[in-house]
Amino acid sequence: IKLWNTTAVSGGRVFVGTTTDQIAALSAADGSTLWTYQASAAVRAGAAASGSQLVFGTMDNHVVALSQASGAQLWSTLVDDAVVSVPTITPDKVLVASRAGTMYALNASNGAVLWQRNGYGPLFYVTPAYDGSKVYFGASSTAGFVALNATDGTTAWQNLTISPDQSSVAYANGYVYGRTTNGKLRVLNASNGS
Repeated sequence: IKLWNTTAVSGGRVFVGTTTDQIAALSAADGSTLWTYQASAAVRAGAAASGSQLVFGTMDNHVVALSQASGAQLWSTLVDDAVVSVPTITPDKVLVASRAGTMYALNASNGAVLWQRNGYGPLFYVTPAYDGSKVYFGASSTAGFVALNATDGTTAWQNLTISPDQSSVAYANGYVYGRTTNGKLRVLNASNGS
């Protein structure tokens, strides 16, 4: 197997994306292939694993959930553009950004769109952080760092004074950590973005 990306490790399995548009589950113990899934298009970013699900996006505008155990497709949802970011799985939602600049919240059990907010793009390699009530991400240089309310996607805050790099952010202990276009680490107060 020729790897395109490393995706996730869960339940004794290593999930990887291949150069032939497949997701493969490998045994963490011996590297043997447990199953493969042929995606509809290239998977340029990694996948997220949580519970029994593995979720990833494709270059032909789909977010797909598979069973970690068997590789069976659980659901697939069409979004507005390619997905070049690793999704974030919460207890009831999948949070994922599209290349067009739209942040989506999908129902984790069936993939239905719960809400979507656009105008942040383009979004490449932007895996959102989640704290139980808000979704945080570094958008484009013109959209800044953003926090959305996880229940309905409304804007909690947006910091336009800092230009984020297109990369993932992290949340811990009331703070959001993100990289700027000049390569510096910025720490923002998660309650108001200051």
